[in-house]
Amino acid sequence: MNENFKESITVEQLAKRFGYSKNYFSMLFNKYIGIGFRDYLNRCRISEYVNLRTSSPDLPSYKAAELCGFENLSTFYRAYKIILKDAPHFDDESRPAGTLLPNS
Repeated sequence: MNENFKESITVEQLAKRFGYSKNYFSMLFNKYIGIGFRDYLNRCRISEYVNLRTSSPDLPSYKAAELCGFENLSTFYRAYKIILKDAPHFDDESRPAGTLLPNS
């Protein structure tokens, strides 16, 4: 998962891949990782976002969020705020209106 977090991943897909029910897989994940699947996935994505924005400051925020696996800005914003205890700062003018990321 640490290598594929940029892809669209669901707990159902992982459970099926390992031969477990969704509920059982979620329980195992939480037990051994210490947090829920979605929280872990969002932490991986936010960590990558911070690294990407640090290494490529000219990359627009919305594009960095998209490259890190967020499918819309609402999900990105919510995860960023929960994990980093701050609101993301969209300082680039190229951000599209609305919450959906533009198609690449």
